[in-house]
Amino acid sequence: MAAERTDTGGFRVILDDGSVVAADRLLVTTGLVDELPDVPGVAERWGRGVLHCPYCHGWEVRDQAIGILATGPPTVHQALLWRQWTKTVTLFPTPHPSRATTSTSNSQPATSWWWTGK
Repeated sequence: MAAERTDTGGFRVILDDGSVVAADRLLVTTGLVDELPDVPGVAERWGRGVLHCPYCHGWEVRDQAIGILATGPPTVHQALLWRQWTKTVTLFPTPHPSRATTSTSNSQPATSWWWTGK
């Protein structure tokens, strides 16, 4: 794959199969991988009931019961954020935090995980 800027200010991307795609903007990603907690059912429901961001997913699950799996210090703050979207928020402390904590490059707990009723 190759990308180049056009004379009109847009982009032209040549895909591996030789086809060409034109666009006004180009988003370059670096291969982020979701590291899910080792909790049964999380991977199977990821993106369809297990969510990670009230700003990204709050509207779609507004007014539904939300369960929050506590994974680190920011969990209480994140639970309060979900209260903007629903009146029913339940916080579940993890008995083995190391099994449910994801990590980032700076070794800080990354996030909490939310379940919806669907």
